[in-house]
Amino acid sequence: MGDLFVYRSSGNFLILLNKVCLTVFEASSLDMIWVLLCAALVMLMQAGFCCLETGLCRTKNNINVALKNLMDYCVTGMVFWAVGFWLMFGESTNGLIGEFRLPIGENATPGQLTFFLFQLTFAGTSATIISGAVAERVRFNAYIITTLVIGALVYPVIGHWCWGGSFTGNASGWLQEMGFVDFAGSTVVHSVGGWVSLAGLIIIGPRKGRFGAGAKPIQASNVPMAVLGVMLLWFGWFGFNGGSTLGVTDGIPRILVNTSLAAAAGSCAMLLIALITSNQPTVDRLINGVVAGLVAITASCHAVSPMSAVLIGAVGGIVCSLITKMLIRFRIDDVIGAVPAHAGAGVWGTLAVALLGDPKLLDTGLPWTEQLMVQFIGATSAFIWAFGVGFVVLLTINEITPLRVKSEDEIKGLNVAEHGASSELFDLMSQMNVHRNTGDYTQTVDIDPNSEIGRIGMQYNSVLQRISQDQRVMQTASREIAKMNQELMQTRTRELKESTLKSHFLTQLEQEIRKPMQVIAEHNDQMRQKHASDSTCMQYIDQIEDDSRHLLDLVDDIMNLTDLNSENFKLHETKLAIRDLLDEVCQKYRPQAKTKHIEMQTQIGPNVPLMIYADVDRLRQILDHLIHNAVRYTRTGYVHIMAKAIPQGEFNLILRITVEDSGIGIKNDMLERIFDPFFKFHPEDDQINLSDPAGTGMGLTICRRLAIASHGNLTVGSEHGKGSTFCLTFQTKADHPVVPLPQWSKDDSGEYELANIDLSGKRILYVEDQYDMQQLIQNYMRGVGAKVDLADNGKVGMEIAMAAWKTGRPYDMVLIDHLMPVMNGITAVTKLREQGFTQPIVMLSAHASNYREKCMTAGCNALLTKPVDRDMLLRMTHKFLSRQSVTAGV
Repeated sequence: MGDLFVYRSSGNFLILLNKVCLTVFEASSLDMIWVLLCAALVMLMQAGFCCLETGLCRTKNNINVALKNLMDYCVTGMVFWAVGFWLMFGESTNGLIGEFRLPIGENATPGQLTFFLFQLTFAGTSATIISGAVAERVRFNAYIITTLVIGALVYPVIGHWCWGGSFTGNASGWLQEMGFVDFAGSTVVHSVGGWVSLAGLIIIGPRKGRFGAGAKPIQASNVPMAVLGVMLLWFGWFGFNGGSTLGVTDGIPRILVNTSLAAAAGSCAMLLIALITSNQPTVDRLINGVVAGLVAITASCHAVSPMSAVLIGAVGGIVCSLITKMLIRFRIDDVIGAVPAHAGAGVWGTLAVALLGDPKLLDTGLPWTEQLMVQFIGATSAFIWAFGVGFVVLLTINEITPLRVKSEDEIKGLNVAEHGASSELFDLMSQMNVHRNTGDYTQTVDIDPNSEIGRIGMQYNSVLQRISQDQRVMQTASREIAKMNQELMQTRTRELKESTLKSHFLTQLEQEIRKPMQVIAEHNDQMRQKHASDSTCMQYIDQIEDDSRHLLDLVDDIMNLTDLNSENFKLHETKLAIRDLLDEVCQKYRPQAKTKHIEMQTQIGPNVPLMIYADVDRLRQILDHLIHNAVRYTRTGYVHIMAKAIPQGEFNLILRITVEDSGIGIKNDMLERIFDPFFKFHPEDDQINLSDPAGTGMGLTICRRLAIASHGNLTVGSEHGKGSTFCLTFQTKADHPVVPLPQWSKDDSGEYELANIDLSGKRILYVEDQYDMQQLIQNYMRGVGAKVDLADNGKVGMEIAMAAWKTGRPYDMVLIDHLMPVMNGITAVTKLREQGFTQPIVMLSAHASNYREKCMTAGCNALLTKPVDRDMLLRMTHKFLSRQSVTAGV
């Protein structure tokens, strides 16, 4: 080793030549040549950082990133020469900062100038780390100000703490005096750059589109360039670590071997992690593995074995991987991975000095435990200083002049927004944007056809020509379509006018027909009374009545079709009780069914709500026609009407009503024809005696069209000679959330004989506040063998009913009055149903017609009007209780 340069890490400095106002160093030519060569290699690292950062960012920002790499080195060089060098290496003030002097000038010796140049390249390296971390969204001017602060204050101060005696030969920094070792700058250079980068990332935030819903990974613009950059860094690192001997020594081979092994181990560790976790090693991971290994070995490359160097590099790669994931989790957008590769790996490398370094080569005189504590204090102090000062400085700059560019500039790209530096790609995109905004595709883009972007432009021009051609065709077609639309509108207006006139005519005609038909009906009734004993006259009178009814049915069908064909046709939905409607329609055909010995049953599934929304008149019309046909074409047997619900949500449902009969059936070739307009069905069964004339042939046509208008359909299934099943489905909704209720069924084929009713063993709860009514209902029920328990208000009745329910011996049925003190009947029924009570409940009310909807909504199965008819009460009770073995209630 020459007579000038000493190990920064050594506690016992070799030579102190003199102590004048400027210490004079003398060095051998060989030492200076080596350090100058290493300074050139470190300068080459600046090119490596430039290639790495421009390769990993997007094309629209690569000029900005490259200029920042150039200018941060220039600005750092000037401010380090003017201020930073003496703050770092001047005579120490309490080990905290060097004494400020005038910049090094003509009086400096060649050795001093060599030392200064080498340290200048280190300062530039520390500053340029920040450029890559915050790339693609930081204003150029704000970044230059940040670089000034780092070169003048942040880097020199931490450098004085750790290396302050490297120039004078005295261990003057407070960390240096403690025995802190950082041979080539894991902490001083790389951790400082990484921690300031972290402060900047927190303040400026992530790039647009980096995180959040729909975010996709931002692709690097030139991966080969980035790989070249890291290889240049690797090569330049030989000067970074090797030159830190400050002379030619026999330790240089060890330093260079350890440097190379650590870099390779760091990348291999990242490769192994990638294969284990995702089986897809990405470029950025492998690149940062190399950088992390290099940074980690920098603090101890002179004092560890090759095996230890491999371990240090591998752990550096692992630390880098873990911190990278942590940053993503906290949505910190580090473009090149500066924080994990420089700050994280730098801290590990600093601690590894104590864990794996050779105490003889470290030459601090400290046991490894104390050395580890000193290394920890040094790494922590560097974090506090670099991150703390960096955060305050950057936050202050951000308040004065925003660090981040505008959102539109970030989208446009910093090449253009910050420097006005256009590119072929930007020019192409600008011209494409003009096409998008104006919609004029007749002008092609002007671009060099021989470049790669130019070839894309040529293909885009071909697309433009095709679009222009298609536009001309579309414009011609649009004119033709507009002309046709105008003609169609004129035709439609004319047809609407004719349709309106036709509708008006039919309405008038209907009125003109109905008036004389009413007169004919009245005269016919008079003739029936007058000639009741004349069989021949009665035959003519019946024929007149049938023909009149047929004519009125024909008028009704014509008016229905007119309504359906009208553009103004719409359904008028109201709230209705589906049970009452089915009961009403079935009641109309009960006498005819009884005469023909047809069993008529109505059954409603448990999912069908009590109240639904539908057009009651249209639904009644469909059901009336279907049930009429079922009774009409059934000689004997049954007609079953069933309703089921298919829930489609909390309120919405599809209602399915089937009308099944055991009649004559329909042949397969006629199943769809029966829905055709004016198709008349003529049964072949000579045992079917049709007393009424054939219909108009429009009934089923109208029914199906009404079903379709209700967002449903009407279908038929039949087996000739065995019967038919018509199925009506339509969409509707309930007025309350759909809650399964007991299944409801009704048999209309005949009446129960009171004498046959026996309710022995049945228990009934009667809730009534009037004593006379309690006695009356008790007498009714005792007469048929039922046991009746009493409650005088809704609250007591509810408690008694639920108590019996919970014991497993529920009442077979509950009779409850509507208006009572304490708690009325509707409230009591609602609470019973909410608690899961499923037994039949019948409400008695003097205002049945007014409260039917409320009662059914509350959960009642039936409603009787006061004064109660004894026969009706007993028959209803018998129907409920006789079917409890099959269903839960009526």
